Amino acid sequence: VLAALLDLLVQSTVPPPGDGERLWSADTTYVDANCRPISRARYDKGERASDPDASGRRIKRPDGTEKQYFGYGATTVVRSEGEREFIDAVRVDTAAAHDRPKVLDMAKHLKDQGYPIERLAIDRGIKSQDLNAELRSLGIEPICDLDANEGGYEGTYRGLLVVDGWLYSPALPKRLRQSLPKPLATGPDGREKVAQWQKDMDERQRYAWRVRQELGPGRVQLMPPVGVGCRHLALRATMRARDLSLATCPGDHGPDEACGMRTVVWDASRAPITWQNPPWGSRKWQREYAKRSSVERGNSLLKNSDVVQLKDKAIKLRGLTKFAIMVAMACMAVNSHLASLPARNPATKRGSPARACAA
Repeated sequence: VLAALLDLLVQSTVPPPGDGERLWSADTTYVDANCRPISRARYDKGERASDPDASGRRIKRPDGTEKQYFGYGATTVVRSEGEREFIDAVRVDTAAAHDRPKVLDMAKHLKDQGYPIERLAIDRGIKSQDLNAELRSLGIEPICDLDANEGGYEGTYRGLLVVDGWLYSPALPKRLRQSLPKPLATGPDGREKVAQWQKDMDERQRYAWRVRQELGPGRVQLMPPVGVGCRHLALRATMRARDLSLATCPGDHGPDEACGMRTVVWDASRAPITWQNPPWGSRKWQREYAKRSSVERGNSLLKNSDVVQLKDKAIKLRGLTKFAIMVAMACMAVNSHLASLPARNPATKRGSPARACAA
């Protein structure tokens, strides 16, 4: 019932999706409740905080530091449509509750409402094998970043290399088979590191098998890259006619594998965590994942003092139901604010009109 009420409130301020290029993104922002936190030891003894629904959660920041919250978590789904952005759905739960059920519930609701969601960018802290599979069963392809301990060389499939969830020619240089997390553009040599990473990723993608046909979420038909030779005795004659501008495959596979195949079907069940289309790190993947910043901007507007000021302990209401309705009203104010702006990046537009919208 609470989720239906939140949907009714938020979607009353959202225009229907247009026909242009669209991408939906999901993420969670946390807010401290207006009460003193209570420790686990005191909770186990039967004590409760003055806000009985609030709970604690420790969040690791990008700079390595940690932030302890005691309150609630608001998970939003933001639509990026050209240069316009809107919060299409929100779910609120205690801070300790996991984000995955909320993301899946909103995705199901929006699909039932007829929203043409084909791709959903999610934070790497939210992704999981089960969530990815559930989203694909709804016809939604998840887009997410990889952790440093994920990806890299994952084995072989019919003679081809599996790297970061995608298929590559056996001719791929060994230095490009390892995990290549994108460095931060900080420090005196930060830009040089990012430029070298981009150069390595572009070189790796030249060995990637190319999409010939998309067969649905989590399933594609691939064809070989251009410019790769092969030393296999049975394949030399056919490979000789190709543009051999890249490295040559050693040919240590069967004649009906790897370079000997014209097409191959590659599906997410072979790499349930790292599989993505487009492949991770490619230029196309970077363009799509960059739009996930829209949900970051939407969440920041919720806490912006010029819009709603949904900051820690600023909301005096207690209890999950009251807090959730307050967050939904905050999302309505943000959507009204975004709708009043010209068609350009809303992150560059800040000012007093939002207070009028909120009022």
